[in-house]
Amino acid sequence: KEKLGLSSMKEAKGPRILTGTAMDNETIALFMTNLEKSEYISGVDLQSAKLRTIPDYKLNVADFVLECKTYAYKEKPAAPPTAKKP
Repeated sequence: KEKLGLSSMKEAKGPRILTGTAMDNETIALFMTNLEKSEYISGVDLQSAKLRTIPDYKLNVADFVLECKTYAYKEKPAAPPTAKKP
């Protein structure tokens, strides 16, 4: 609790992108696990995680970017094969 915060959430004709900061990598992993348990979200993937220090507080945190699919996400259909002309 209170170990993770989201700074942005975007979705534009594709997967949802979640950006935020957590106290540690374990918190990010737990957040991802909990997202995957949701009936509305699937396919949670970690795009990046970077550790950084906040000098004023002598605190290490992890900035992260996650990509996930919501129940509204639809895979784009594969393009039909084109016929080759002789």
